[in-house]
Amino acid sequence: GTGAGISVEGFYLHGAPNTALYLINLTGAAANNEMCDFTQVKVSNCVVARTTTSFFRADRGSNAGDYRMNQVIVRNTLIVDVATTLGYNLFHLDELAVGEVHVSNSTFQNAGRTLISSTALLVNRPTISFDYCTINSIGGNNKTVLMDAGSNPVNFNFTNSIIANTPLPSQTVP
Repeated sequence: GTGAGISVEGFYLHGAPNTALYLINLTGAAANNEMCDFTQVKVSNCVVARTTTSFFRADRGSNAGDYRMNQVIVRNTLIVDVATTLGYNLFHLDELAVGEVHVSNSTFQNAGRTLISSTALLVNRPTISFDYCTINSIGGNNKTVLMDAGSNPVNFNFTNSIIANTPLPSQTVP
């Protein structure tokens, strides 16, 4: 709920098949649909493997922008076999009014249908950047591979990075 945030350093999560759904799953303190002002999320020097649904889920508010956060930072992190059900995106931020998402020096292997989404209509214009990242085996369910912003204005930067092996086997992308 309001005031909650997380900072993890040197964390290793290896979920068993179909048991670990998320690394980060934003919810209200009492209910999914309450308005919340979260603090930042910071993940650094971590390994996250086999979270079935999503690495970061923030779409449980009733309306776009019900969940607010200034900053999400992920750096020097290895993310493997995440969002493999293809029902959600790696960063599923569809109702989060976020100021900045910065991902750097990280590797994503078998990372689901879309790297990041922010599709609910928001009033802010977030800056989302991926720098010095390697993304291997991503894309499917006929969804956009890197960024799905819907009709939102977004500053999206994808620099000094490598993307390979898209779409996933037996999948299609636009």
